[in-house]
Amino acid sequence: MCLIRYGWTLMWQEAEEEMREHKILPPGSYDPDNCHQGKMWGWPKECNMTDNKAKRILFVCYKSKKLTWPMLKAVRQSLSYAFELCGGAKKKNWPSIKNLWRTFHESNCPKTVHSTYPRKIPTPKELKEAFTKGWTPETPMCLMRWVVGEVAAFDWAVFGLRSNEDFNRVKFAPHHVLNVGEGWQASKFRNGRCKLLGTDKGTRTWWIYREPPAVCENPPC
Repeated sequence: MCLIRYGWTLMWQEAEEEMREHKILPPGSYDPDNCHQGKMWGWPKECNMTDNKAKRILFVCYKSKKLTWPMLKAVRQSLSYAFELCGGAKKKNWPSIKNLWRTFHESNCPKTVHSTYPRKIPTPKELKEAFTKGWTPETPMCLMRWVVGEVAAFDWAVFGLRSNEDFNRVKFAPHHVLNVGEGWQASKFRNGRCKLLGTDKGTRTWWIYREPPAVCENPPC
């Protein structure tokens, strides 16, 4: 079901004009009691897809050159679901889709939508300068924004948190500890350590420990 909804979202993302031209209602316009909570069609009476519409929509998605090959497969699966709603056989698709798909070439699709390659890799020298300099009244950034920014930057550049999942687990940490006397602070990962599979997923408690942000002890007047 998740893949079907994903394909539906991609169709509206890359072929919205085509969808509206064929009088397909936008997301959220359907019966909230259907199996998709109204986010897309879920009852046969709600689906007005046809063979010609499916062919044109899939072609527009491909020609956009913004969808990866797996994304196009998700669109195709969502169209297969529409075919089933309209009385077609399960796990089959509209007649035109098979022939159209043969004309597509994976090499014409982007490898990734968002590059995962880092755009900036700080050197050890730059890290030392950044995290030992300390805030002063002459610092262009205000103290509160600087404190928050330094913690986030330290988590990324020193601890190596991944930009999405790791940061979210720290950002929405259920528990934080600040020990002023010993000079450290810590945040507990939400749902534990990442990269655990099966029965181990979400079972390993994980923390990130830091020193408090550096502020110049004797700032100039």
